[in-house]
Amino acid sequence: MRIILIDDEIAIIESLKFALEPAGHKCELFTNPINAIKAFRTGDYDAIVTDFKMPEMTGIDILKEVRKLSSHAPVIILTGYADIDNAIEALNFGASAFFRKPFAIKDLMEVLVRVEMEIKVRNERKDIYLQLKKKLENCNSNGSNTLELLDKLYIS
Repeated sequence: MRIILIDDEIAIIESLKFALEPAGHKCELFTNPINAIKAFRTGDYDAIVTDFKMPEMTGIDILKEVRKLSSHAPVIILTGYADIDNAIEALNFGASAFFRKPFAIKDLMEVLVRVEMEIKVRNERKDIYLQLKKKLENCNSNGSNTLELLDKLYIS
């Protein structure tokens, strides 16, 4: 997976990169969350792993910005300042996970495996939808009603 790593402490994201890349992930590092959001907007990334507390933005702010661009993009938040309210807020906005520092890298890897599976399933679902839609478009009479139903099913 292509992963954006965000933390205002370069040593943290360099360590994460060192741990994630041998597992096949390609990581891009950002100490400035605003630049990371710009990169996400223009790049082809699969996930974001971000610190919660940074000078420019919080992890929740990043999550909200990412949600404006993609309703499904996985965002994992790491923090040294965990409290239950922050975790609940992050999960309510759709964070894939919320870890308190220090955390076990194996726990992060498990979440990334789950995220990869979710992406695979979503892509397969989209492929099936597109194949069905193409076949239905070739139908004559009842194709229109069936297409509308298919679109409703895919969106939900």
